[in-house]
Amino acid sequence: MKNIEKILILSDFSNLSQPLLKYGLALAKYLDAQVWVQYVYQITANISGDMFISPVVLEGFEKEVQKKYSRLQQDIPGLDQDKVQLAVSSGDLLTEVNELIDKEQINLVVMGNRSEGFLTNILGSTANKMIQHAHCPVLTIPQEIEFQPFKKLALAVDLQKSDPEILAFLAQIATIFKARVDIIHVSPAPVPVDVGKMVNMLEHHFGNLTYQFFHIHTSEIDKAIEKHVEGNSTDLLMLLPRKHPFFDSLFQKSISRQAAYQKKIPLLTLRQ
Repeated sequence: MKNIEKILILSDFSNLSQPLLKYGLALAKYLDAQVWVQYVYQITANISGDMFISPVVLEGFEKEVQKKYSRLQQDIPGLDQDKVQLAVSSGDLLTEVNELIDKEQINLVVMGNRSEGFLTNILGSTANKMIQHAHCPVLTIPQEIEFQPFKKLALAVDLQKSDPEILAFLAQIATIFKARVDIIHVSPAPVPVDVGKMVNMLEHHFGNLTYQFFHIHTSEIDKAIEKHVEGNSTDLLMLLPRKHPFFDSLFQKSISRQAAYQKKIPLLTLRQ
């Protein structure tokens, strides 16, 4: 994994998107990263399924987006800087985002989270799709939150199935922010684990950082992680989706409870 040198902020340029843009710009400034702001507009097919749109109509869409962006530049400090680039396109959001990620070698996607719940909002949503399939890490930001450098990170992970490169990247994030890290190994009961091996792995990647190792050995992993985050002043939760069954379990159970993680914090997810 590379350093975070290029950040992509997804925005619809509405008034509600201003806190997200401000957050992404502040994060980029802290990291001294270059920024892309992407707007993807989707055009609904007619009843016959015909998706042909004339160049004149497309040009009209793009001009309208440019006007919205220009107004935002007047209201949001830093949005008009040379290190910020605008990308406008039409089509499927995930496809367009991944094309830009690959073309510009983006290191992090920043997107908003407008639901009342913390994890309930992502199920079946655009954010969930992005988390599962984006070609780089995704940082999901709760509504109206202001950027503050992260001081306490929580990484929920099955260490027995984790890529060492991913752990190195997470250790790098903690180093950048000079943050403490709670590393929560999650596994359903009664799976035995080699704790000594895990501690050696953590010492290799996190030995220069302040960290604590927690082994959650339970079938109710979602509740255990929720309890830990709420009780330990966590200000960034990191998850590794797709390869770990606990991820799907965590999200599916959360939607039924409608109140997971009432303390709203950013969520960083990394594909393996």
